[in-house]
Amino acid sequence: MGNVVQITVAINSEEGAHNIADTLVAKRLASSVWVSGPIRSTYRWEGKAEHATEWMCTIKTRADLYASIEQTIKALHPYEIPGILVLPVTTGNQEYLNWIEQETQGNANHMHEQETQEGGESSKEQLVQELIAAHEQLIGAATDALRRGATRTADAWGPREILAHMAGWEAMAVSRIPRIVAGIPLVTYETEAQRAAWDDAINATVITMIGDQSFDAICGILRKMYQADAQIILELDESIVRPGSYVYERTKAAIDHCCEHIRDLMQ
Repeated sequence: MGNVVQITVAINSEEGAHNIADTLVAKRLASSVWVSGPIRSTYRWEGKAEHATEWMCTIKTRADLYASIEQTIKALHPYEIPGILVLPVTTGNQEYLNWIEQETQGNANHMHEQETQEGGESSKEQLVQELIAAHEQLIGAATDALRRGATRTADAWGPREILAHMAGWEAMAVSRIPRIVAGIPLVTYETEAQRAAWDDAINATVITMIGDQSFDAICGILRKMYQADAQIILELDESIVRPGSYVYERTKAAIDHCCEHIRDLMQ
């Protein structure tokens, strides 16, 4: 019974809480996750008393999976220091405790074995985690920039436009990847100017489509798109997600592009 624990962590959005829940259950790192809230938090940070509206994840799992759970939460969490706490379970309905053990068996060791491949390249699972982490870090950077008053100017996109742009490209990936895996040829461009014009047209269309939607709604659209992309990649055979393949290189490019926009937003 000592191997069963509850792990709690709070996060600043309902969507973020459900993202943690869905990811942990999908990876069989948790048997179930309760999402509760909104709650009102009062805490001290950098010498000042702060208040925040948060949602709480209560994770039912095994103690020996904690390292993988912490790594996954940190990859998805926008906070510099997520408040992750482990609570031991001393007793309970034995059938329920058995169910927790059963639903979390067998996956952690496989995940650790798959984290790196020959040459230090990212495995499929690690690649997906990098994709998820990059987008969540981008959402966090955009949220911070919005709070600082950043908006679109004549020379640069604001936080809304950047997130909408990335949502558009993730939507393209969701549409393209299955087709390309099925054998449909990649789109080719005769010149770099032609490619740039096509990119500009897509960006303009996506940014126009967001209209007056709220910032939170745009965050939700981006999360829906990158999660769909991640699920497609996870369902592919390992041989299709190898360095040099379209899926692998496109995903690495998306991660790098998120990092570029994070740097832009921090400035």
